[in-house]
Amino acid sequence: ESNLANISIAFSQKPRPKNIIIAGGGLSLPLSFAAAGKNCKIFSFPDDMEYVLRAAAFLEKERYKLPPNLEFPDSDIRNFISNPDNAGFDLIFINISGFASLQAGRFCSRQFFNLIKKSISADGILVIALPSSENYFGDETAFIGASIHKTLSASFKHILIYQGESMAFAA
Repeated sequence: ESNLANISIAFSQKPRPKNIIIAGGGLSLPLSFAAAGKNCKIFSFPDDMEYVLRAAAFLEKERYKLPPNLEFPDSDIRNFISNPDNAGFDLIFINISGFASLQAGRFCSRQFFNLIKKSISADGILVIALPSSENYFGDETAFIGASIHKTLSASFKHILIYQGESMAFAA
C-alpha cells in the first residue's frame, strides 16, 4: 500500500517520466515503478543489492522475467549521478526505510542533494519518502522532517510536503 502511495505522489508530480532513479528499498519498489511506468527507463539502487540480485535470480528461475526497463547498475548512486553521461533524469525517488543505517544519512546530505540537482532535468522532480504516521506527528518525526526540509531548501527552491502513512518531500 505504501509503494502505491509513494508512486502516486511521484507520478502526480512528474507524469510520464522517461528516466527514473530509485534509491533505497528492496525489489518491490522498483518492480512497482516499472509496472506503473512501462515507457520509462529505471535505474535502481536498493539498500541491499546482493539480496535484490538473489531475489531476481530466484524469480527468473521461476520463469518471472524482470521488466526490460529496469536496471540495477553496478555502481554506487553517488558515482552514478556524478558521471556527466548520467544526467537528465526526470524523476529521482529516494526511499528511506529508517534512520538507523548510515545509508539514510548519505541520502539526506547537502552534498548529495547538490549532486542530484546537477543530474536531474530542468523540469525533473526529486521525491524523498520516509516512514511516518498518518495520525501522529511525534517529536522525532518532526525533527527529521524539519532537518530534511532545511537541507533540501539549500539546493531546491520549491518543496512540497506530503503527510500520510509515509512522509514525502517533492522538490
